[in-house]
Amino acid sequence: MPGQPMPPNPWSYATAGVEFACAFALVLAAGILLDRRYGSTPYLTLAFGAMGFGIALRNLLRRVRRAGGQDESSPARKPPGRRDDAPER
Repeated sequence: MPGQPMPPNPWSYATAGVEFACAFALVLAAGILLDRRYGSTPYLTLAFGAMGFGIALRNLLRRVRRAGGQDESSPARKPPGRRDDAPER
């Protein structure tokens, strides 16, 4: 139908896990390499691992929002029970 969005490609879901793992692994590897270079084991590995997990999770959540038809520019949802046609008090 003309007004309905196309369903997402199933391969986009299949690659989400690989994308998550790669983003996490690359940032974690950078932390490991920097730890070896500066002798600060395990602090940079832990910091970069947490940062990599956060980046990977953010990418995954953005993909899920896009698949659900909601992007970052969409207004926030209204709390349940709030009606737009309710009179102001």
